[in-house]
Amino acid sequence: MARFALPSVIFSGDGLFAISAPPATAEYRAAVLTFAHTVQQGLEHDLRVTWPRPDHPIVIALGIATNDTRILAARLADPDGGGREQIEIPDPEHGDLDLLRACVTRALLRQWLRAAAANGASSGPVLPPDWLILGIGRHLGGQHRLDDADAVYAQWSRGRLPTARELLTAEPCAAMRDPAMQAVVAAWLLGQPNAVGGQILRRLSEGTPWTPALVATLVCGAVGDSLALDEAWDAWQLSSVRDVRQPGTTSVAVAQAFQSQLLLYPADYGIVTADGWRGRTFSECLDLTRTDALRDAVLAKARQLRLFATGRDTTLQHVAEAYAQVLDALASGAPTAVLKPRLVAADDACRQMMARIGQGGALRDPPPVVAPSVRERKRR
Repeated sequence: MARFALPSVIFSGDGLFAISAPPATAEYRAAVLTFAHTVQQGLEHDLRVTWPRPDHPIVIALGIATNDTRILAARLADPDGGGREQIEIPDPEHGDLDLLRACVTRALLRQWLRAAAANGASSGPVLPPDWLILGIGRHLGGQHRLDDADAVYAQWSRGRLPTARELLTAEPCAAMRDPAMQAVVAAWLLGQPNAVGGQILRRLSEGTPWTPALVATLVCGAVGDSLALDEAWDAWQLSSVRDVRQPGTTSVAVAQAFQSQLLLYPADYGIVTADGWRGRTFSECLDLTRTDALRDAVLAKARQLRLFATGRDTTLQHVAEAYAQVLDALASGAPTAVLKPRLVAADDACRQMMARIGQGGALRDPPPVVAPSVRERKRR
């Protein structure tokens, strides 16, 4: 009679996970356990909740298949009426990590909601929309964040996205079938103050159905206010290109946002001129009457450009500094004949920067070269 080796199992210290594998793939158990634990820690951090010790761990079973990227997940019923979360990775060497992260996220959220509902004597928890679960998983991964933010900002800045209310419906609109859109909306909700993500989970655990009105209440404090929800979404999109999320990097969206600031609006600075509402290019500013209001405006604009470029890649910093020096010189009374060639050079540098971004995406400074420590030099 043939003898078969039984799979061996390792458990996480908190009892949340059990990783099962036959001898042929047992070496992957620790890596998979670390992966799952990292997802759990990310959820705890972003949702501001903790996971109770479950009745049953989430079982992640490793297989011995080859060249198989599938991740299979299910909730198995128990005789006592409960349920067990199980995830299968047929090929732990080639399994799709993004899909695995989404499956672990879904299993953890279902587990937390059931535990919270039982503790609160709820009639039954409500799961968040699947697009949100997928978005949270992708956001937690981190490797797509910059590209996702760029892609969504490009659509938002061109007015090609539905309203926030439409984006947040349980049944996804076409835009919410895009993984980048899912991740960015998830990041918006998780990034709200007052632990809005955790508040949403608690309301769902109480049986409150998922609706845009629920989100509006928690995000804006305005019950069912679609306009307030749109304003919050728009403000977050604007802040997304102002914040330095990856130092030394200038993304496509950041470069486009920088270009949009290369205008001066006279009405914003009390400059008296015809069509004061219309933004003037810096070239047009050279022909404006040199007043104290203009001087203050161009100095403020120079500070704004330098501040915006701080923390970005050196290309954007050099372009911003070129424009800022022209504006500083304008404020100090330099003649137009001196300023025009400097401005032409700054415009050329900006066009070259945008051309580079158009060809290869984000601009990134190379990582700094760290000199070996004294101890390392002695070892050599």
